[in-house]
Amino acid sequence: MAEDAIKTLRQRRLAVVLIVLIAFFLLVGFNLGSWIFLMRMEDRLDVELGKRLRAVASLTVRMVEGEVGIDLFPSEANAIQRLIIQDILVDVREENELEGVYIFDEGYRVLVDSRESARLLEKRSYLEEDREMIARAWRGEIVASPLYRVAGHPFKNGYGGVSNSVGRVVGILAVEGNADFFDVLGQFRRGLWVGGGVSVLVILVLFFFLYRAVGMLIQTHEKMEKSERLALLGQMAAGVAHEIRNPLGIIRGTAEVLRDRYNPKEKPDALFEYIPMEVRRLSKMVNDFLTFARDRDLVLRQGQLNDVIDEVLDGLEKEFRETGTRVVKVLGPDLPEFSFDADGMTQVLLNLFLNGHQAMPDGGTMRVGSKVVSSGKDGEYVVVEIADEGRGIEGDTEKLFEPFYTTRESGSGLGLAITRRIVEKHGGWVRIESVARKGTTVRLGLLVGGRFDNGGVASPSKHL
Repeated sequence: MAEDAIKTLRQRRLAVVLIVLIAFFLLVGFNLGSWIFLMRMEDRLDVELGKRLRAVASLTVRMVEGEVGIDLFPSEANAIQRLIIQDILVDVREENELEGVYIFDEGYRVLVDSRESARLLEKRSYLEEDREMIARAWRGEIVASPLYRVAGHPFKNGYGGVSNSVGRVVGILAVEGNADFFDVLGQFRRGLWVGGGVSVLVILVLFFFLYRAVGMLIQTHEKMEKSERLALLGQMAAGVAHEIRNPLGIIRGTAEVLRDRYNPKEKPDALFEYIPMEVRRLSKMVNDFLTFARDRDLVLRQGQLNDVIDEVLDGLEKEFRETGTRVVKVLGPDLPEFSFDADGMTQVLLNLFLNGHQAMPDGGTMRVGSKVVSSGKDGEYVVVEIADEGRGIEGDTEKLFEPFYTTRESGSGLGLAITRRIVEKHGGWVRIESVARKGTTVRLGLLVGGRFDNGGVASPSKHL
């Protein structure tokens, strides 16, 4: 059932990814489509405004030309003509809601303006930007300028040449339309991009939280499934251990009686040691199996880890001496006292020391060191390093921590799995570096001053 639940959760996580991707592309498509629509709308409005300005300019030119003689305002005496034309321009500006209507000469000087406040012969330099369109107007065409800005405001002009009574163009009529609605469209387009960006950010944040939530739920289910398996394994282990230990005890006792009765003291026979030795090996395997299956809580007490190292090495001194294993200790004198499970760390160090010892069947040097290392993220760690001169390990060293995986012909394959679990429950980490035929180095770090619960610290540091 738990496996089905985890499979369902993984399928839902994939569904979350697909839904978010679909939503993301839909949102991007909507924003891109809206942007393209606005651009086309601007182009369309630009074209329509140009048509309107050209139509107004054409009509106004015909109205003005009826009032123009041989020359446009040849003298100050022709003030009546100027006033009549100005009235026409005022009417055109008001009726068509234009920004301005005026006539200028080749030097861009105003001859007549719909605004009474405008100065006569005032030069409007910004018209030079439309010199190409104005040149076409001097040739008799009715044209519209591109959009341009004056003091930050968008404008668009229509131009038409004003001819005198003999057909010569004597001035250019300009009808000036305010195009502020283009600014509104621009603001809307910018708002569309900002809104789209915020929406995409919200979707990505939502995706992150949903993905993390489903991932954490999967991890929780996996831990629950593992706990259930371990609980069942513990029950089985207790029964199996009870059934195995009693016969093992009888076998060991019988072997010792036979050894004492029949093994000549003056010439001991090694055969009498095989049974007790194999019984001890089987007992250790049973104990490892029980330890792995019964995941006990930490019992934390203040202590000095160097003391535990010395105690474990003292217990192994005779065994190391018999096989020629020499221990070189470089223990840090400044290790702080901190809370750890002494029994658990004794088991961890015993496993690691025995592994190093067994890697050197012909003897060698084992170096054991300890020191304090600071981590900017988590604080201080007490780091223990154990290096041997054994045959080393080829391949991925991470596999060594998998339960029941072993590189030796004998052994349960649970020692390093138990070691990692105990160390990680202390909020620590353990790593193995090995070079084939040169040796292996094991490093473990325990968090100093960490806060632990019954399950230990869930996320050991990966920064050391």
